[in-house]
Amino acid sequence: MVRGALEFELGDSFDIIFRAEHGESEGDGPAAHNGGCIDLAVPGLCAGQYDEEGFDFAIDEEGFYDNEWNNLIVEFNWDVGFGDGTITNILAYRDYSADNASDIDSTPLFLFHAATVTEQDQLSNELRYSGGWDNLFLTAGLYYFTQEFTYLENRVIPPSGILPPGITGGGRQDQTTTGIFAQVDWRVSESVTFNLGGRFTQEEKEAQIATIPLNLCTLAGGCPAYDFADSRDWDNFTPKVGIQVQPNDDTQFYAFWTKGFRSGGYNMRHTAVAIPNAAFDEEEQRSVEMGLKKDFAGGKVRTNVALYRNSIDDMQREINLSDPVVGVVQLIRNTADATIKGIDAELTAVATENLVISANLGYVDGEYNEVRFDLNGDGVIDGADLALDIPRLAPWSYGAEIIYSNAFSWGSLTLQGSGYRRDASAYTDNNLGQLREIDMINARVAIGLWDDSLMISAFGRNLKDQPTIGGDTQLPFFPGSTFSPLNKGRTYGIEVQYRMD
Repeated sequence: MVRGALEFELGDSFDIIFRAEHGESEGDGPAAHNGGCIDLAVPGLCAGQYDEEGFDFAIDEEGFYDNEWNNLIVEFNWDVGFGDGTITNILAYRDYSADNASDIDSTPLFLFHAATVTEQDQLSNELRYSGGWDNLFLTAGLYYFTQEFTYLENRVIPPSGILPPGITGGGRQDQTTTGIFAQVDWRVSESVTFNLGGRFTQEEKEAQIATIPLNLCTLAGGCPAYDFADSRDWDNFTPKVGIQVQPNDDTQFYAFWTKGFRSGGYNMRHTAVAIPNAAFDEEEQRSVEMGLKKDFAGGKVRTNVALYRNSIDDMQREINLSDPVVGVVQLIRNTADATIKGIDAELTAVATENLVISANLGYVDGEYNEVRFDLNGDGVIDGADLALDIPRLAPWSYGAEIIYSNAFSWGSLTLQGSGYRRDASAYTDNNLGQLREIDMINARVAIGLWDDSLMISAFGRNLKDQPTIGGDTQLPFFPGSTFSPLNKGRTYGIEVQYRMD
């Protein structure tokens, strides 16, 4: 990645900043486990080649990924007398391309391989004002965003007599988003500040999609024909109301209510020929949060505690269903309404001049209030769907970190160690796929020379070498068959940084 910036100061009140970035990233495809291989004794398949507690895997397609992007940003800042504020305009362009191939069946046999191509161009502009008068501070502005992207996917599955061995689909989508926003912070007294804000957003999307099993496309040539075309627009107003109370320099209470949304859109990976493709609507979320920030012992101990409750309407979910013809059927639907609530707590203590200790704890609980899709696939929508766990909602997470730093005549030394744990959780909506618990230990040693202008550090991540997975999608090939890509194991590295003042 190469990144640069150039700033022009045009007088005392106006400046222009140009930023540019080019990046490329290449590597192999996913190293994945197939859950059915753990105990399955099928000669020539994958029995005995690895187990769930290790990083060995067995595939016949190495795969690859090849990503490239370019960013161009022009920022104008104009200090104006109105409210002693600043008018800022940020114009940005980005193009992105990605090619990849993967061994989805994750076995030494050729059962299910896939490749995708993504091309995207986007342009955005934000014009905003920030300024204040005595006890009022205002931020307001306009936002514009437009993008065009193409997504193509090729699936290669041995001939079943129903479909050819290679099928390709996907499509293109155009999107335009406009918004207007404002927030006012009103300090009514030395200790109380009210927050009031809102944003109105309008989105328009137009899509042309070729259902993957119809094989209307190629990765190189795109889609000469589509079986689905549609356009939709959505409007949304997202307000926020909050209060901050600071009775003294060591204590702050806050509370707010806000509304947010997740954009509606289209499923570019439509695979179910018997189910018509259709747009999915926005997901809306209403959030209430209250918290306390408190310092003790003259600022040497700091605590942050937050309680929250999120009410989600028309939850968007990508339903992954095992299918003997196309491998996996992906459906994006507004499946349910749900409530998620929890608590986050952090503590940081300066034990000595050279030693800092911190810890964090989180608990989250969620449940469906209403279900409008057959999540468990038993043919009916009933209490069994309502009782399922919400995917990727790990109940408990906690961790701690200790940092020792000291200065010597020759330079500085920093020793850092941390540990983190997160509970297991469901991965798929039917709860058949599960994410393993995470138990991570990391460490870092850093030496600074020449007033820390030169920093040399050595680090280790996942020192316990714990195998965890980033997904657990069910496949149809044999009992317990899954696509479960492995996360990185134990990693060591050295970093060298030099700063020129």
